[in-house]
Amino acid sequence: MADPNIFNETALKIMKRIKDYGGAATCKQLSDKYGGKMDFYRSGSVQLGRRVAKAAGVLPDIDENGEKSWWPIMYVGRIAKQEEQGSFVWKLRDELLGALEKTDLSTIPLYEGEPGEELEKEELPKPETYTESDFLSDVYISKKRYEELKGILEYKKNIILQGAPGTGKTFAAVRLAWSMMKKKDDNRIEMIQFHQNYSYEDFIMGYKPIENGFELRKSICKVLHKHNTGALWQTIASFKQSVSDFYVCKEQGI
Repeated sequence: MADPNIFNETALKIMKRIKDYGGAATCKQLSDKYGGKMDFYRSGSVQLGRRVAKAAGVLPDIDENGEKSWWPIMYVGRIAKQEEQGSFVWKLRDELLGALEKTDLSTIPLYEGEPGEELEKEELPKPETYTESDFLSDVYISKKRYEELKGILEYKKNIILQGAPGTGKTFAAVRLAWSMMKKKDDNRIEMIQFHQNYSYEDFIMGYKPIENGFELRKSICKVLHKHNTGALWQTIASFKQSVSDFYVCKEQGI
């Protein structure tokens, strides 16, 4: 941890804040308590993972979409519980936590905007380009079918992919988004897992229990809406209509 080329100020801020939070936290929890955007913690952790992997000569994990996952190099994780803010909780690995205990972090600001703090602007690599040809190479469907999917998504704002687990729905959906953005920019993609306990409060906003009562928390839909006013509600309305059409077709045996 003494090498500033690996553990730079951005990385040490993230490490110190997770440690202060109890050793495990979501990006949302860190952002709310210590300041900074959630992407500061996401991107900073990814870049740190890449530097550690290069220096130590270790290989990253490969996720279900076939992409390299850098987070597990520093953390172990789990899906956040319903009462927890954020989608995934990352816990410092024991070895890393032990190293942090022996490191002097007194000069590293705990909160954004502390007196004398100069926020570091880390140069992040530009996303790789991703074209229609890349999609057709990765996802084995015809160009005609690709153009149909792209056209439906541009017009209806949503697509429902039906299939058994492990048949490549997420794999194809992520690459369809990349091809439409023309780059592999995961910062513009959000994953939402619906389940039987998923509620309005989880998707839009609502009051969540805290130690001394309740507090109003905004969920993923409100965050996306902030960045794309109007288009999100058009997407939700279109999605509801598509679900309705889907069930009508099922009932009529189409």
